[in-house]
Amino acid sequence: MMVQRYDAVDGWLVLVSNADGGTRLAGRARREADERAAQRARVAALASLGPRAERASISIAHTEGSAAALAGAGERMFGVDLVRISRVAPRHSRAILSHSDRDAFGAMPPRYRDALAWALKEAAAKATGAAQHFFPDGVQLMTNPLTRRLRVRLADSLRLTFDANWFVLGDLLCATVVAARSTRSTGAPLANPTQPRSVAHGSVLPLVR
Repeated sequence: MMVQRYDAVDGWLVLVSNADGGTRLAGRARREADERAAQRARVAALASLGPRAERASISIAHTEGSAAALAGAGERMFGVDLVRISRVAPRHSRAILSHSDRDAFGAMPPRYRDALAWALKEAAAKATGAAQHFFPDGVQLMTNPLTRRLRVRLADSLRLTFDANWFVLGDLLCATVVAARSTRSTGAPLANPTQPRSVAHGSVLPLVR
């Protein structure tokens, strides 16, 4: 289990990895493994907040027996997604990318491009509290023209923009998004965009179990 302080949401990010990651799970076994991992991540993230857990928001993602939970007591919207890199192929990213996403997609590291595009769109859609409504076409990938850092925008009249961060743990890619400015939230509230401590933007880290 990885537990990291996440200042952006005034909270904590927890990742629980599948101890048998080389085995492909399916059907009921996969659902049960996902549920167990998600529950472990949720409990650990909320416990890390202490008394503030009562007013916290939480975003959870899971895949093949691994899970990530981002819990925060701040004031901005946020979301998290977790994908297994080897399972997201170019055909998957082509299915969700719009013409307006292409510039940002091209700026992503080629090795992680497909998984990252998917995860960022999922994370931003979850942050709204209406993921099915916004994923994939209601979320636009973009880059900051000055820093070239990735950002995500909701393609609705509010034009809500999220700062994006991501990191790799073995074959898992975890992406997080945090609203770039305070706004009225329909989903998870949060504060001050930074990266998780000790986890660099786009860094490749050894798998933590």
